[in-house]
Amino acid sequence: MGGKKGELDEISISQGCFLNMLKESSGNGKRFCFILGSGVSKSSGIPTGIDMSKTWVREIEERYKGNDKEKEDLMKRLEIKDISIKSENYFDIYSLRFFPDYGNGYAYLERNMENAEPGFGYYPLVRFLTTTESNLVITTNFDSLVEDALFIYTKKRPVVVGHESLAEFIDVNTKRPIVAKLHRGLFFNPLNRKEELQELSEKWKKVLRMVFRVFTPIVIGYGGGDRTLMKFLTDKSVELNGIFWCYVRGEKEEDGPGDEIVSLVKRHKGYFVPIAGFDEMMFMLERTFQYENPDGWLRKAAEDKIELYNRRFEEFSNKMDEIEEPTEEQKEVKASLGDYADKEKAALLELIKKDPSAENYYKLGNRERMSKNYQKAVEYYTQAIESGLENPLVYNNRGNSYRDLKENRKAIEDYNKAIELDPKYVYAYNNRGNIYGDLKEYEKSIEDYNKAIELDPKYATAYNGRGVSFHNLENYEEAIKNYNRAIELNGEYAMAYNNRSLCYQEMGEKEKAEKDFKKAAELDPEYRK
Repeated sequence: MGGKKGELDEISISQGCFLNMLKESSGNGKRFCFILGSGVSKSSGIPTGIDMSKTWVREIEERYKGNDKEKEDLMKRLEIKDISIKSENYFDIYSLRFFPDYGNGYAYLERNMENAEPGFGYYPLVRFLTTTESNLVITTNFDSLVEDALFIYTKKRPVVVGHESLAEFIDVNTKRPIVAKLHRGLFFNPLNRKEELQELSEKWKKVLRMVFRVFTPIVIGYGGGDRTLMKFLTDKSVELNGIFWCYVRGEKEEDGPGDEIVSLVKRHKGYFVPIAGFDEMMFMLERTFQYENPDGWLRKAAEDKIELYNRRFEEFSNKMDEIEEPTEEQKEVKASLGDYADKEKAALLELIKKDPSAENYYKLGNRERMSKNYQKAVEYYTQAIESGLENPLVYNNRGNSYRDLKENRKAIEDYNKAIELDPKYVYAYNNRGNIYGDLKEYEKSIEDYNKAIELDPKYATAYNGRGVSFHNLENYEEAIKNYNRAIELNGEYAMAYNNRSLCYQEMGEKEKAEKDFKKAAELDPEYRK
């Protein structure tokens, strides 16, 4: 039975009041953690426990239709008394539905969760986790929505504790986001049957007692239907630093929090927060904390990944093409690369007849460039630009093709345009640095490499390029420093070893030069020649 309305009102605060408090308290260093249940996953396409229970009860009724005695005998055998649709009956319903092979139950859960994408509400949630001291999520869910959202929206990789044996790795002092899965992760034999969920493991109890001395819990989408976390929270020996229990207000009084939850919140001097839903509340959190719309930098991140893939594929293709005496295995790869480029070009040429879009001309330019048809690549990139594609990638790639055609001034103009469109376009700075190096304008090349490294301090290629420019200026000490950093970032960077070898040779350090030359040749047989 739900808590009395008057009793709830006495210990409730509005969503606005709660969020304003959350912002002020977070600014003052107070730490909160989220306790998330299945209700937060619904907008991501994952059914809630109640939704799954409804489906399973229908399937049970269909399976035992006309044979009520068999169903009753099985319920008695499994010690199940009630399969009415309630949060606390979820585990019994699961046990009855998938008896005797619970592998089918795990398969059902996997199908529903494996490919789910984080819903709208996860963006504000993970921004909060990564911009405040409140970096902990405790969940009874098996899905990976929180960790997926963290990587998509913040590029942060969390500590994911998907099994009780890993509980000791939770460190309240870490700045990294933590996702603690009390019922295990989806691929760690998740706990989903009543007999598995009678008691929280001692490892989790120990960790949670420590956690709740530091963090104040905020509960969302959790109905307390399990007997693990809920039993722990209601234990008289457990002390919480307050608690905020968010719930969706129902039409009927019994739809509200149950008496056990009401007693829990009152005992810990907490508050109930009526909300419209997880996404709705997180939208209001986003407004309260004034998080920006991620559209722009998500597009930039996607473009950067495309550019990085294309650049690495091009480097791979060039490396294979330059092998003069390939092994049998290398011949197979080279042949496949040719077939790949030809098929891609053929498909794009057919597509352009129907859809002569700027994007398709750009893709065709990339394919021609891969085939080393640099003049053709320039023509298609130009058509893409004339068709309205004002994208730094197309100017950068046309610049690369001009460089291969030895039309260096045109290449510089394109790199300038790419940088004008995106002043943080690291690859254009690096590529323009390469051109200035070709033109022996080494001071200018160093300026561009400096900018590339400023934007991406782990860009090994830029360190190598800057090393070459210092080398050509006979500043061997700075050259060695840059080659060292390039090798530190990429231990298999054959060109950097070779360049450092040449530098050591000019410095008269023959042993070091020989050692680096051998390493370069070991990594890339081309340097043996």
